[in-house]
Amino acid sequence: MKMNTNPRTQKFPAFVKLCFTLLLLAGLSLNASAQSITAAGYAFSAHGKTFSYLTGGTRITTIEVDDGYTSIPLGFTFTFCGVDYTDVTVCSNGWLIFGTTVGSSANWNYNAVTGGDGIAPAVFALYEDISGVGGTSRYDISGTAGSKVFTWECRDWKWDFDAPTASVSFQVKLYEATGIIEVLYKQELGAVVLNFSGGATIGIANSTSDWQVLDGVGASPTSSSSTWKSNLSPVPATGQSYMWDPGPPCHTVTPITVTNYNSTSMSFNWTAVSGSLGYEYAIDFTTTAAPATATPKVATTANSIYKGGLKPATMYYIHVRNKCGATNYSKWEVISVETRPECSDPKPIIISRIDSTSIDFQWPAITSAIEYQYIIDQNRATPASASAAITQPGTFISQAGLVSGELYYVHYRSLCAGNDSSAWSLDSFRIPMPCRKPVLNLTNLTPTNAIVYWSEVPTAVEYEYYLGNLASPPPFGTPVKAHSFQAPYLSSATQYNVFVRCKCDFYNMKTTSDWAQLEFMTPFPLSIGNAAKDNAVAVYPNPVHDVLNITVSGRYEGSNISITDVTGRVVKTIAVTAQNMAVDMKGMAAGTYFLKYNNNNNQDIIKLVKE
Repeated sequence: MKMNTNPRTQKFPAFVKLCFTLLLLAGLSLNASAQSITAAGYAFSAHGKTFSYLTGGTRITTIEVDDGYTSIPLGFTFTFCGVDYTDVTVCSNGWLIFGTTVGSSANWNYNAVTGGDGIAPAVFALYEDISGVGGTSRYDISGTAGSKVFTWECRDWKWDFDAPTASVSFQVKLYEATGIIEVLYKQELGAVVLNFSGGATIGIANSTSDWQVLDGVGASPTSSSSTWKSNLSPVPATGQSYMWDPGPPCHTVTPITVTNYNSTSMSFNWTAVSGSLGYEYAIDFTTTAAPATATPKVATTANSIYKGGLKPATMYYIHVRNKCGATNYSKWEVISVETRPECSDPKPIIISRIDSTSIDFQWPAITSAIEYQYIIDQNRATPASASAAITQPGTFISQAGLVSGELYYVHYRSLCAGNDSSAWSLDSFRIPMPCRKPVLNLTNLTPTNAIVYWSEVPTAVEYEYYLGNLASPPPFGTPVKAHSFQAPYLSSATQYNVFVRCKCDFYNMKTTSDWAQLEFMTPFPLSIGNAAKDNAVAVYPNPVHDVLNITVSGRYEGSNISITDVTGRVVKTIAVTAQNMAVDMKGMAAGTYFLKYNNNNNQDIIKLVKE
């Protein structure tokens, strides 16, 4: 009679089937809807079946010894606790590890006292110091693709290793379609001899903290995740079957799609799974489907995720799985995405033209930028938003309508693919005050003398003037700090031209104004009749050092004397109170001065030199 090897469809006697159903409903209802990713979440059941020795398959002589182990292929992909395996490692001491990695002392590990002592992920068929000496071991792969069954058999095994005859045979079956793990036993003629150990462990383990083992070897033991049992005996009855069922598969999420990404962030989503209790995702540098152990797993009920704080030009892997129960998840799905290159900050601006109301400037182009934004204002603070920004593809700016003398700030940034942008860069410029030419005025004009003056020009630090007969501006003039100068010793009835310009300095921007021009003619001298003087003035010594003596002849009432420097600035005023006076000159700087004597009829000017 051909047996149905799929334990979910196999026909049991009605009573056994009823017991099995009640057991599942009573003890494992939380795990019935999805495939468990923890060993503790597997549903356990016990059954009575027929034990049949393997007659074909592949011999495993490596473990037909005391304390031996070897790795063998499964022939298909088997999922245990959410992880896929294609190989297992089997040991003569009654355990099977998923994968090919075992500890250095695995060949003698047996009869663990807690959590498998590192023998995990594993199936403990008869975890004890048993021996394959005198027995045979083989494995076989049966069934069709998608429904294959892997069977590992140990026949005529001694319990424990120094027993004189074999007392047990067992098989471990792994079902591809369901993920169920089954251990099946047969009693042999020899007796169990526990000379060196206290008994065996039967169960499954995902790690030293995630496992479940049986509390006995009868027809209906309890599989516990709280108490480790390592003292089980004797051999379970012939045909005794113990099964651990992860439950139906939890549907994976698919497809994972990246909808937007740039140099520092990405958005991704997947199709929502009907009936899902939520999802977990992780982002790391691990290429395998499952994320790295140390990578944080983020629980979410959303199926659309935004992730920021990434590194530019870096390959990331997005891992997502579906949650079907408290400990039940689908397999991890993974895709990769490389962030875009950094959206670099623009470099400092370069001013190509600036005047009193406008400016032209630009900044070096950024390779990764597709366009730029800028704001010109008088606020140094970083813009709170880009609502006032101007977006353009180039880096050249021509800005008019600015106010001379004002400081302006330029906020500008790069815009890159994927709605990416650099930080705002900041630069500034000040619109220069124009160096305007002065407005010239004339005073104290006589046949031989004149004073030229003008209002102070903002930003002017010096002036140049020329007095002569040139009709057009001179190439240069005489420097002067004041905004006036005196022109003595002029010729009467003569036409003169005055040119004055400003030398300006505005925040180290040095400029020169145009020449301002003033024309004037000195008057004719007084007639002979009017020229007769009823007084005269004389001074000595000249040059003078400390005291200047002044002598006035004729009438002096109402007269006064003023002393001016070469710029026309009055440095001393003297009321004439006598014909002979002495004037203290000690406080005056050395240089050239002009003494002016004024009365009601005439004016005399005398050049003085102060030593």
